[in-house]
Amino acid sequence: MAARKLRAALAREGPARRPCFGLGADTLVVLDGRVQGKPGSPEEALAMLMGESGRTLEVITGVAVGRFTEDGEEIESGFETSKVVMRPFSRKEALAYCATGEPFDKAGAFAIQGEGRALIESFAGSHSNIVGLPQALTLALLRRVGYPGPTREGPSSD
Repeated sequence: MAARKLRAALAREGPARRPCFGLGADTLVVLDGRVQGKPGSPEEALAMLMGESGRTLEVITGVAVGRFTEDGEEIESGFETSKVVMRPFSRKEALAYCATGEPFDKAGAFAIQGEGRALIESFAGSHSNIVGLPQALTLALLRRVGYPGPTREGPSSD
């Protein structure tokens, strides 16, 4: 999916934008082997959240980066997995969170970087992965396609 997003963005820009570098990413939240997508309604968000209460989720982000020239393209991709432990919470708490509007554009119906952090007990792995773009993986992929950006990562909790 990340590579498809990357190619779609490049296609919208057209050949006049070459040479260039591009990036695509997509995050999945998985509970008991089932993908928790973005909820399509308040009812779906509430049901999703209540199913996650007190449970451990996997957050998997795929990243694709590319260097595109007039002569072709070079794409590198990878993924990172982190774990999120949701604390047990009540239906009333889930409803209050849904009322913020935050869950509706988030895989798994929560955002660690927003109000959803109050529903999280702990996490293991990369915080930036859970947000939706794993920094270390992204920088490594960019280096592999020759991006002339920073040679070291900046401050990070990853």
